[in-house]
Amino acid sequence: MSHGPEAENYSLTDALWVPTLIFAKSGVLTLAVLFGIAAGQLLRGWRWYKVGYNVAQFVVAISVAEVVFSFFHVSSSLSLMVWLAASIAMLSYFALNELFISFVISLIDGESLPTLLVLPDGLNLLHAAGNLTIGLLAALVWSTGPVGIPLLIAPMVLVFLGLPGLAPRRT
Repeated sequence: MSHGPEAENYSLTDALWVPTLIFAKSGVLTLAVLFGIAAGQLLRGWRWYKVGYNVAQFVVAISVAEVVFSFFHVSSSLSLMVWLAASIAMLSYFALNELFISFVISLIDGESLPTLLVLPDGLNLLHAAGNLTIGLLAALVWSTGPVGIPLLIAPMVLVFLGLPGLAPRRT
C-alpha cells in the first residue's frame, strides 16, 4: 500500500512464524526472522537503511512474541492453551510491528499515526488474522503429519491474491 514515497508491504511471512513459535526452541525464531528478513529484502534490492530498520523492528517484535509465548509454559504438543498462547504472542507481535511501521511511515510521509494504525476496512487486522489462522492450520497439519502441508496452498494463495484487492484506493 502506497504512503507517499514509501509503501507498506503485506505478505504471508507472518504465517510461518506461528508454527515456528510453537515447535522451535526459544530464540530459533528470532534468528530465522533476522536472517530471513535481511536476505529477502536485500535480494529484492531494498535500500540498506530500510532493510536495517525493518530487520530491527521485526526482531524486536518477534522477540517480544517469544517472551509472551514463554510466559504460558506450554509444551509443543497442540492444545487449546498452546493455540491461545500463540495467538496472544502473535497479537503482541502484530501490535509492535504495526506501531513500528506506522511510526516510521508517519515520520517520512507526514500522515497521522492514528490514521496509519487504523487503516480503512480493517486491512491490518484482517491481514494479521489471516496469517495467524494459516499459521495455526500449518501447526495443526504439521503435528498430524507433514504430508498434509500441501492442503495449505489453497488458503495461502487465496489470501495472497486477495490482499491487493483489499488495499484502499487513493485518488
